[in-house]
Amino acid sequence: LAYEAGNANSERPAEIIREQLKKAGIDVSLERLERSVMLSKVFEKYDYDLWWGPLTTRDHPALGVARLYTTDSITGKPFTNFTRYSNPKVDKLFDLAAASTNRTEVVKAYHEVQDLIMRDLPMVPVADRMQPQIIRDEFKGAYTCTDTYERTDEIWWTKGTPLKEGEFDRDD
Repeated sequence: LAYEAGNANSERPAEIIREQLKKAGIDVSLERLERSVMLSKVFEKYDYDLWWGPLTTRDHPALGVARLYTTDSITGKPFTNFTRYSNPKVDKLFDLAAASTNRTEVVKAYHEVQDLIMRDLPMVPVADRMQPQIIRDEFKGAYTCTDTYERTDEIWWTKGTPLKEGEFDRDD
């Protein structure tokens, strides 16, 4: 199990994964690697059996998820399609969703992509670390939807916030 040395978000989880797989009868040795070595080994050389590391997917599937699953993202560059997963239907659906202006069509395409990826299972996400969101009370309507791609076009303003010189009036 390759992981980044010195990264507090990798050290203990790697140990936990090893412990849990041992209970299932799978012996795992830990490979503690300096960041540049780990990036090269996993993403450029594809020389690993298991890898533990952070993958941020950003706020929209076209920005952070497609790069992990589309065939044209098998580039040998960090944080791209390191599993070398290739499914022409997934590629087509990501392209359709990225090009469409019809919200219903976009959501349908991403739901289908999700179903295909979870059926093919090119990687197994074993943890999700939610970042705490601290939002001042005067911001209204923030995070009314749990689907990130559903809320990417929402903006929340607060009345009464003093404008700095040169800022536009937010009530326009």
